Amino acid sequence: MFLTHHLYRSFVALAMLPIFLALAPACAPVFTDQECRNDFQCFSNEICTDGTCQLRPVVVEVLPVIDRFTVNAVVIDEGETVVLRWKTSHAASVIIEGGSFSFEVPQDALGEGEWSVVPAETTSFTLTATNEFDSVSQSLSIEVIPEVVVELGPPRVDLFEVSATRVDKGATVTVRWKTEFVASGSVGFADQLYVIPANELKSGETDFVINDDVSVGLELVNEKGFVAREIAIVLDRPVISQFAATPEFSISGDPVILSWNVENADSITVLDDDDEPIALSSSDLDGRTTTIHPEKNSTYSLVATNTNGWTERVIEIGVIARLTIASFAVNDETIRIGESIELNWQTSGDATSVAIHDQNNNAIELGATTLPNGSITLTPAQDTTYTLTITNATQTRSESVSVVVLPLDPVISVLTATPSHVVAGTDTTLSWTVSGAESLTLEDALGNSIDISAKSLISDTISIQVDANSSYTLVATNRGGSATRTVDVTTGPVVNIEVFEALTSTEISFGQSVALRWVVEGASSLSLIRAPGGAVNIASKSIIEDTVIVTPSVDTTYVLTANGLEGPQTALVTIMIKRPTVTQFTADSQQIVIGEKVKLSWQTADATSVSILSNQGGGNVDVTNQGVSFGEFEFQPEVNTTYTLRATSSFGSADSSPITVTVLPLPPVIESFFADPAWTATGSDVQLKWKVSGATSLALRDNLNNPISLAGRSVEEDAVTVSVPANRTYTLTASNTGGTDIETTSVEAGELIMSFSADVTTSQAGEAVTLSWQTQYVTDMEILDGDAEPIDFIVTATGSVVVFPQVDTTYTLIVEGPGGPASAHIDIEVTSADLVISELFYSAPAPVDGRQWVEIYNAGQSTVDLSNYSLGNGTSNYAYSKVQLSGTLAPGGCFVVGGPSSDATNHFPDLDQSVQFSPAFAGPGAGAAAGVALFFLPATSIVATSVPIDAVVYGSSNAGGLLGPDGEPVQNLAMGTDEGDSLERTSSGAFAIQSSPTPGDCSHAL
Repeated sequence: MFLTHHLYRSFVALAMLPIFLALAPACAPVFTDQECRNDFQCFSNEICTDGTCQLRPVVVEVLPVIDRFTVNAVVIDEGETVVLRWKTSHAASVIIEGGSFSFEVPQDALGEGEWSVVPAETTSFTLTATNEFDSVSQSLSIEVIPEVVVELGPPRVDLFEVSATRVDKGATVTVRWKTEFVASGSVGFADQLYVIPANELKSGETDFVINDDVSVGLELVNEKGFVAREIAIVLDRPVISQFAATPEFSISGDPVILSWNVENADSITVLDDDDEPIALSSSDLDGRTTTIHPEKNSTYSLVATNTNGWTERVIEIGVIARLTIASFAVNDETIRIGESIELNWQTSGDATSVAIHDQNNNAIELGATTLPNGSITLTPAQDTTYTLTITNATQTRSESVSVVVLPLDPVISVLTATPSHVVAGTDTTLSWTVSGAESLTLEDALGNSIDISAKSLISDTISIQVDANSSYTLVATNRGGSATRTVDVTTGPVVNIEVFEALTSTEISFGQSVALRWVVEGASSLSLIRAPGGAVNIASKSIIEDTVIVTPSVDTTYVLTANGLEGPQTALVTIMIKRPTVTQFTADSQQIVIGEKVKLSWQTADATSVSILSNQGGGNVDVTNQGVSFGEFEFQPEVNTTYTLRATSSFGSADSSPITVTVLPLPPVIESFFADPAWTATGSDVQLKWKVSGATSLALRDNLNNPISLAGRSVEEDAVTVSVPANRTYTLTASNTGGTDIETTSVEAGELIMSFSADVTTSQAGEAVTLSWQTQYVTDMEILDGDAEPIDFIVTATGSVVVFPQVDTTYTLIVEGPGGPASAHIDIEVTSADLVISELFYSAPAPVDGRQWVEIYNAGQSTVDLSNYSLGNGTSNYAYSKVQLSGTLAPGGCFVVGGPSSDATNHFPDLDQSVQFSPAFAGPGAGAAAGVALFFLPATSIVATSVPIDAVVYGSSNAGGLLGPDGEPVQNLAMGTDEGDSLERTSSGAFAIQSSPTPGDCSHAL
């Protein structure tokens, strides 16, 4: 009879080609037309070809890759079918050949597929993947052995019992068994396992020490199968027969009594909602009480403990909210009579009724909706206190607010003074009529109070002596406010000439008229006399305020006489006839270049002729025909000359201030001024060169106004060397007495590399990092990775490229340009990827070599290069057996490494990396543990102190101190497995025994 084993699994993988096109921002070319001399004069997606900018060709060479070539079993019985599985990338054709077999893979299975074949003898199969760029091959061998037929009966359990199922902690329990047809077996639980000797397989017993609730298991195996039995043993813990609260419902803060009865306990604890212990007042373990004051619905736990463990009972207490008036307020505490107020209230605690009363206990009608919150509008006629009362079946609460009601403001309807105009020192009578006042006050204009306390608040009078103009203010006041009214009283003055003046000016031109104006108080008559000339007729004019027109021909004084009380009074005004004056004499320029003209301009007053005098001789130049009041005249002096304007009339003459005109030579000319070169590296030298004519001196400054010495330099043509620390503009000034000429030239200075940065400096392995740069004046550039290998990217002055570092990497930007090469560096710190060991199969049937495997899960978001990772195994450290990983692992993908065997004995793993663990991974010894760890470093670097990124430690005790990802010995150990079982990571992160291992399926770890 032949045993045929066939396991078919289908995997779907997404093959991703990491072809990256770095899209850099477009940089404006140096020239705007299509002609070019180099690539930097074209856009970033163009190159300079045959003198014109053309689109840059993109050529990507992709080689074929054999990602995986495995067989489900490397050793089979004659006549068995094996399944060859493959996974390739970028292949145009795939062929499998071996012995007499040849299979050309269909096009739809080039990426991934399988082929079943029945080799009659030991055969080597070779898979060859080919595309237009290259061809690659990978081989494996299958050993064919004769079929072995075994006939066995299944194991049988006749007896399986324990001496006790409820015990004290530390007690010894005896386990007994009787069996038939058993090849091997074990009995035990957790970390206590007894492998049954051959002579006890049919009948035997053994003792176990019980320290916790356990299930004692019996496991029996022979060639036909597996049999298991279990018996539960529990510890004798305390018993809580009663735990109660009285009452079970209370008002927030009121007392509640907790009571309980407990058996077989050494201690008890009562915990509140926050797991905080409550102080207890009695030491009686069997029955006791304590009082609490819960503020809210609460849960209390009673925990009874003895040497065998603890028991817990929980009760819940319902708490009714305490009745509370959160707020009772009025929108305005002070109002006028007739105005309304609004009362608002907010309550809590489930009130069943609400009422409002005034201070006389009169109830206020509230209407419908009043709970838990409400409002009402009222119009009180007097000062009132309102009290809000809320109640329910058990509670009553009250709050009060008060409102002040004020009367309307008083009104002053009449306030008069009789008479209102009096002679200083005589009396006037003040009269008033008022309504609504509670008090009256009277003040004069100086704020002096006048006593009217004995006067009527409604209507009355008072006599007051008035010594000067004054005003009197009456103020009526009550509790609601006040009213004010004022009356004025004036007194008559003595005779007084307040104003006597010439309205326009006291100085006039000959023949011009002028108006004389007066303002007089208290006069009975006026007269006006001129000297010389006698009286001026003003009989028809007003004696209070008026004007009269006069036209004096000579200087004249006018005298005004006012008759009246304490008079007469006089005032005078003198009118003068104006002399000629020069009001303005200017030159359009007081400094001219030889050969130019100067224009003299003037303005005069009261003149009949004008002339110009010169200090260079030639007498006066009569310019009256150019204008007397204003005019202008041009001269062309050859030397410095001083000019004076003279204005003349019949009343005399007047000279202007002199004007001196300076005659200058022609100004200098800067024929050329430039920098050689106009661009340089920061801190380098350039020459500033000039050519100048007609200058007597030169000055040179930069844009920071720093002077640059030109000592010893020629004024006409020369150069000076300067060091340029940054962009600079230089200004050359050429001077002589005739003027200056100014020219500027600029020099650009800067770094070839303006910036080189990364969007992040710390990333997880495989994540994208964007490198960005900004350069100027460069002719070539490249970026090197940590291995000094160049990175592919489009060369632009300003741009970026995305990289995917798997390990700590230093990227170097190197550019060529004026001033020689320059470089910049960026360090990217890379942390390990989110890789975990998702399943471990170490307990393979003998021989173990070549049958063990480890499943790794990528929980991250990036594809991981596994060549930077390794596995280690051991009992005291992980350096006993080490494996260097290879290949890549996509996000959410599984990776199975080990073998190279893949058959029923190790559950047909579909190996992504076929490698034999050498030496084989160790299992846990008696009372000890072993472990497998994943490292973010090469296998050759694993030492005893290396800290893994993930680890699974299995066995009974981590006596060897195997380290976890935190660098500390692992405390939470997985159980050791029986032959054929695996350790599988669950969604909680813990490892559990899996009797049906699932290599390549990581769903259990999600």
